[in-house]
Amino acid sequence: MDSRAVLSGAEASFVSDGSKLSLKLSKAGILGASLTGELEASFDANAEIPYKIPAMSARLENFEASKIFADAKNPPASGVFEASISARGSGNNATHLFKYLTGTATLKSAGGVLRLLSPDTAAGATADIAGTALKITGAILDKNNGAISGIGDLVKMLSKLEYESVDLKISRGSETYNFDISSAVVKTPDILLSASSGAVLFNPDAPFSDYGLDIPVNICVFDTPARRVFTSAGFAKEKSEKVENAYDALSFKIYGTVSKPENDLMQALLGRRSKDSDGSANAVRELGSSIIKSLFKKKGN
Repeated sequence: MDSRAVLSGAEASFVSDGSKLSLKLSKAGILGASLTGELEASFDANAEIPYKIPAMSARLENFEASKIFADAKNPPASGVFEASISARGSGNNATHLFKYLTGTATLKSAGGVLRLLSPDTAAGATADIAGTALKITGAILDKNNGAISGIGDLVKMLSKLEYESVDLKISRGSETYNFDISSAVVKTPDILLSASSGAVLFNPDAPFSDYGLDIPVNICVFDTPARRVFTSAGFAKEKSEKVENAYDALSFKIYGTVSKPENDLMQALLGRRSKDSDGSANAVRELGSSIIKSLFKKKGN
């Protein structure tokens, strides 16, 4: 996403009495989406903090999510979103004012694609190799009721998910100015991914696209044929207390930045957790070593 994105084709009306401004944006384009909104602003040159926005509302429609990511070929998510925003704030100047706005936002999508393990990323390459290796290895020496090959099937399944809905609620307060996740739900016919905590981490010295991510995600699976893939890998055996007709499967963390998100899903599937991208490479090395040792041991016997 280009942090320098500006409005195009704007149509607005305003009323001003010198120190107060009421603005109505009836039409504008931004990153291919449609933006409308209203705000009330005031300026008092004698005040310690001269600029204030006591109320602002905005609505974004037909926004393609893939445009915020650096990887245009295989974006982590794609799909058309709409957003409703309510904000307020104050600042020393116009730039400061808008950077430190607080409030809430709701984002929704009625369908798209989620790429948790894209093949063009380190984690995705790991998943592709590991998924194939686990399936082959499982076919040769699986001693745990198909668990090894089951993980291989699960890796393939989770690499690319076609979702039917996304519902995301965000709040931003003046304590940290992080964009806190109030609730996030991504639903497919078989799987539900959810988060009720975590944040997009505010950095006053960076554009929004470079803000850090710290979001724990839970995966539940519905009682559909897809659940057998999870259970064969040792997951989704206990009923969820939070999601009706679903089973708790596993959790992972999203980190990286807004434009370049990463996750430790592969490590979670393999029973290993890491906070940096080197974890995927380490997991593959450990997996390869285990496979070789198991094959050698079997042959020796």
